[in-house]
Amino acid sequence: LLDYDEHSVGSIVPWPGMFTQEQIEHDNDLRYGLAQEISQGSQALLQQGMETLSARLQGPEPDAVVFNPTSWARTDVASLPLPEGVSGPCQVCDEATDEVAPAQSTADGRLIFIAEDVPPLGYRRFRIEPAPAAQAAARAVPGDRIANGYFEVRVDQASGNLQISDLVAGRALVAEGGLPFNGLLRAGHQSTYGNGQYEVLPGRPLTVTVTSGPVATSLTIERAETPFVRTCITLYESLPWLEWTNVLDRSLMRHVPAREHSDLYFFSLPLALGPEELRLHIETGAGFLDPATDLLPGANGRGFSVQRVAALEEQDGYTALLGSRESFLVFAGSVLRAGPYPALQSGTLFAGAMGVAHEGQSKDKGVVPLQAGEPSAPNLHTFTYRLAAQATGFDPAAAARFGWELHSPLLARYLPGRRGSNALPPAGSFLTLDAPNVVVAELKRAAFGSQDDLILRLQETAGKPTRVAVRSAFPIREAWVASPTEEPQDEIAAEQPLVIDLAANAVITLRLRVDPASAASAAQE
Repeated sequence: LLDYDEHSVGSIVPWPGMFTQEQIEHDNDLRYGLAQEISQGSQALLQQGMETLSARLQGPEPDAVVFNPTSWARTDVASLPLPEGVSGPCQVCDEATDEVAPAQSTADGRLIFIAEDVPPLGYRRFRIEPAPAAQAAARAVPGDRIANGYFEVRVDQASGNLQISDLVAGRALVAEGGLPFNGLLRAGHQSTYGNGQYEVLPGRPLTVTVTSGPVATSLTIERAETPFVRTCITLYESLPWLEWTNVLDRSLMRHVPAREHSDLYFFSLPLALGPEELRLHIETGAGFLDPATDLLPGANGRGFSVQRVAALEEQDGYTALLGSRESFLVFAGSVLRAGPYPALQSGTLFAGAMGVAHEGQSKDKGVVPLQAGEPSAPNLHTFTYRLAAQATGFDPAAAARFGWELHSPLLARYLPGRRGSNALPPAGSFLTLDAPNVVVAELKRAAFGSQDDLILRLQETAGKPTRVAVRSAFPIREAWVASPTEEPQDEIAAEQPLVIDLAANAVITLRLRVDPASAASAAQE
């Protein structure tokens, strides 16, 4: 806490004249370093967990295990490095069901496939094998259109404008005649607090490439003479959403002098919804909130920090879901960052991407360049988004799962060596819940006390009181409701299943004393 001085120095740009150049650089280094430390630490924990799991799932190479880190059964894309010694098209065989599915190699040296019905907080084993000669490999094809059974995407090769259609609902998703969908906007710091003006940056495509394969079809737009260097849109054959990544090059963004503070970059997302009685649903740490009804009188209602997903709902119930991974700011109707929540006149959302500053006003050296911390990071920044639809009304539990799945992809790893006598079965779950509106927010070893204690945090996502049954592959010997800092408080019956009551939007912490030695036999059962 002593290292940070709330918002006075952070966000790269210091408050004018309050700090020395050394203090500015120190603070920016700390903040950027902390973000790097958290990212690297998280990846190390995931790697360690997958190594532990795969050691109990030994199998002949090139077998692989796919782990589902979410608390519901899931069909989603899995990704592995291309297996050594395998040439030509591949397929995967589910070792629990013997069902076969196609796999597809990607340009960056990965093998992707759709892993069907991976158990909640569990795993499924797959065998990688050569595909029949009739299966086509991924290939570049001419055109400006991609589609699956759910969405169609077209790009105008002259302007770069996108058109997106919901094939199930039979309707266009992009509003015509206004801002381009997924266009890059730049707004000065002062304008986002004043008149809300912005500039649409030109982004004429240099090349448009369509790649078609048995698992996924992608449309890649490469641009020239703009910071907006690339967009890649992907549709998976059996998944009901579209995903795209945008790549921005910081080195191509204009220099911002100290007197202008910073530039803010946004992606425009004009959705063909409304305009009558549009409702915005923002996922927060306390569940989904509707700014029109849930903000306090006089509260700022312009830009929102979104946990994982935002939703726009029409009067007839049709709802568009927008998930975002790297960026978390969503603005409705304009890029203004201050003022009351406006009555929505259109379905246009603005996804805040990044702020850029090059100079700051120090108290010892006047205007100084900002070089430490984030400005020293690689120039290319990637932003990932996902779009889906709900046809019959906003479903907060399904929307929450949609956001969790974007942030918590399936984890895949090749198995080491031959199968051992203590191996787990080819598919299994370590923990299940029977309420779709309750998710496992955290499952980990306790930070102190017995090494047999696990901390389980549950969150209710639909805004309604819920009773949930928790079934664990690890036999539970004792159980407590715990404080947020893991201290056991009220002991509860260690039954199987464990029955827990949650208030609307509540998070509850449980401390469970388990018998890890019995986990393998419990998973088998």
